[in-house]
Amino acid sequence: MLVHTFVHLPHVGRKTEQKYWAQGIQNWESLLSHIKEKSLASSRFYEIEKALLNTFDNHRNPLYFNSLLPARERWRLYPDFMENCVFLDIETTGVSTWENKITVIGLYDGKEFKQFINGFNLEEFENEIYRYELIVTFNGSTFDLPFIRYFFRHFDPPAAHIDLRYVMADLGFRGGLKSIERELGLERPSEVEEFSGWEAVWLWERYRNGDRGALELLLEYNRQDVVNLKKLLEFACEKHVGEYVSNFIDYRLPWKSL
Repeated sequence: MLVHTFVHLPHVGRKTEQKYWAQGIQNWESLLSHIKEKSLASSRFYEIEKALLNTFDNHRNPLYFNSLLPARERWRLYPDFMENCVFLDIETTGVSTWENKITVIGLYDGKEFKQFINGFNLEEFENEIYRYELIVTFNGSTFDLPFIRYFFRHFDPPAAHIDLRYVMADLGFRGGLKSIERELGLERPSEVEEFSGWEAVWLWERYRNGDRGALELLLEYNRQDVVNLKKLLEFACEKHVGEYVSNFIDYRLPWKSL
């Protein structure tokens, strides 16, 4: 999808991008050729040409696009970097980064699910996360990642970040992760179906007081948080392509081409 993307370029928004697509200018090479063939010499087109050349140089660098794409547009990163992508969600003892602690971090790369638990293996998380080029969260910009940065003081993975809160809001889906899941008909196992972040805090307290079953429930709750992120992101990609892209470009998402 990235090769068809122009909204990371200066002076190009969605309407201008679609205008180019409608004219048959549908990838970076064709836009660069258009600028050169038309001898478009204004400062505006000079900036676009310069940015395009940088784009070619950085086409396999997700951080380059992460810094240029608006948060609502970062879904475009997933089709290109899905093979090195991880979905992330944390559980904590509260909402304050300096007063509360991380209890569980869940990671899912689309094939394998891993959990890092306070008091067991939480410190192993930092080495694991550096394997990935793309991190996907829901509300991670304001909750998960600030918590992780506070806990792991040297946390700075070379990865781009898709926050599904903004991607889903752009499609008209507001509210928290659980409410959006219900709106889309995504179901959770009955034992954690009604749980929220506050129940996760309570479960950790129960576990700390000797209830091993509470930890098992907390881990299952976290698992559902994480694996459903993949379903949401792929839904969002399909929705964006169907409503915004497919009228102009014959593009198929990788998982739809199988």
